Amino acid sequence: MVFHVDKTLSKLFKTAFEKQKEESYEEKFITPDTSNLLFHNISPSEEKTPEEYFIHYSKYYANVCFSTYPVMNGAKFGKPIADCTMIDVYKNMAIMSIADGCGMGSRPAKSARIACEKFSEYITFEVPKEKTVDKAVRIINDAMAYVQENILLTEDSPMDAGLTTFQGVVVLRVDSTTFAVCYVNIGDCRGLLIHRTNERCEELVEGYATRVDVKTTGGRLGPVEGEYPELDNYRCGVQFVQPGTSIIIMTDGICDNFDIRMFNDNPKDCGLPGEEWSDDNSIQIEKRKQELYQNLITLYLEPSLVQLCQNVYDYVVDKTQDQRILKIEASKTKSKTPNNQPLYGKMDHSTLCVLVLNDGLFTKTTLNQLELEIPSDMKV
Repeated sequence: MVFHVDKTLSKLFKTAFEKQKEESYEEKFITPDTSNLLFHNISPSEEKTPEEYFIHYSKYYANVCFSTYPVMNGAKFGKPIADCTMIDVYKNMAIMSIADGCGMGSRPAKSARIACEKFSEYITFEVPKEKTVDKAVRIINDAMAYVQENILLTEDSPMDAGLTTFQGVVVLRVDSTTFAVCYVNIGDCRGLLIHRTNERCEELVEGYATRVDVKTTGGRLGPVEGEYPELDNYRCGVQFVQPGTSIIIMTDGICDNFDIRMFNDNPKDCGLPGEEWSDDNSIQIEKRKQELYQNLITLYLEPSLVQLCQNVYDYVVDKTQDQRILKIEASKTKSKTPNNQPLYGKMDHSTLCVLVLNDGLFTKTTLNQLELEIPSDMKV
């Protein structure tokens, strides 16, 4: 299979890659066998009325995708869900991605889905041709030009295509004790590595920067600047980890509701310095990160991945309840929520995936699904 990639787009992503690349990775990886797909999932698969949300899971993988927007005037606000997540697992390689369509409607939802599908398609064919991790990371970077080009093809006019953030992960086996977790990130999806043996959590994406203004993404695929994407916070690299490490990737509908900034108007309410929240205050940034890490680890203490997804779902639904009440009441009175009204929690399309690196991951698997209980204010 030969991929057509626009030369201008390819150069754009290569320039962004070289600007942030700090080292080479000469480690060799075991060649993946892509002749046999061990398991596949893409979520959400379809949306129904009334709403149905599921956890899809196996022993070493799980995902949950849902919307915390309310039902107003008999209809679910914010449909369709514009998030998408996808996984393909082969022997010695896993391809996992997540995308968050920007805004609402079918166009961002379509772009998010295309981003996940085309990323996996490109990686599946191109990475097995290479031998070193450095070359694999470059292939991952090249894949983004292919993804961007296909997003522009989703509508009759490229300028009408939806925008989306994106995070892609490619897991390769270096040897029996080491995995290479290669990643690419555009926008505000977030990836974490959790080492459960010592309850330690760290960012997957090197140089990941938190943001105070949740309305900004930092990067988007699609026609942002003409037919070109926004690559302000573009990152592409690799982390080397041991078996047993968990990879968690999530959209901002999840991680923003773990951010103490969302529930405290002033940093002093948390005992932190500064008159207001700032992206430049290192003490604030570290505290926000550590609170997220600790809360997520607490929800992950049970050994079951399905329980983690259930816990995160319950947590986010609870944190956004006050927001739904305000929005429902405002719709009844046909008024806007006052600007001075504290708005704690962030309603959004919300997706989380978790992958545990273990030999058992690379076996033929059928995913199970568990239906979630949906509160009445979230379900028609």
